[in-house]
Amino acid sequence: MNFIQRQHIFIKLLFYLVIIFVAGLFLSILMAFLIPIPDGPTDWEFSLGFLLAFIITAIGAVMSEHNALQRMREKALATKNDLISIQTRIENTLFQLESLLLHHMEHETDIYLKVSKDDSRRYPKLRTMGEVRNSLSEFPALRSDETVMRLFNEIASSHNMLMNCKLSYNALASDYNAGIHKFPANLFQNIWGLSELPYLNAEDDTLVRQE
Repeated sequence: MNFIQRQHIFIKLLFYLVIIFVAGLFLSILMAFLIPIPDGPTDWEFSLGFLLAFIITAIGAVMSEHNALQRMREKALATKNDLISIQTRIENTLFQLESLLLHHMEHETDIYLKVSKDDSRRYPKLRTMGEVRNSLSEFPALRSDETVMRLFNEIASSHNMLMNCKLSYNALASDYNAGIHKFPANLFQNIWGLSELPYLNAEDDTLVRQE
């Protein structure tokens, strides 16, 4: 959200009025210079100058607001795509970790979610950071396995990235959602097809994509 977008509606109006006044005065003087009249500038030149200044300022304000909101939305969606990429990377690491866990265990344990055999081929059984930590707590011997600990550290690092990505997305979504309800965007909200972006639960420690 840029400086103008963050301002209250009255500050925005005052800012635009100043621009209209300065631009209108400049255009009036410019027209008087280009179309010299013996008696000096006339009322119609001033009226036309300020009218042009109003139209130019209004169009500029609307276009600037629209472009700024579009950039915010695109940035938020790009951040959400980054989040999905992180989750995909975590899923691949989880599959490797689970393979090692099953190799160390003689039978299934309660820490795994009950899924069908077909689903177990497609989705990792460990789905939250808590479940990953519990798996190591339940089987302390796994902590001596360098490969297991390397995968665990990779998951923990990716989990931190995932949480930060959620916070960044929510901050962008908050700015965007506030921006579409401010002047002048609120006047064109339906025309531009603007709708609020949903928020993510930043406290959810689920590591994989929700199916």
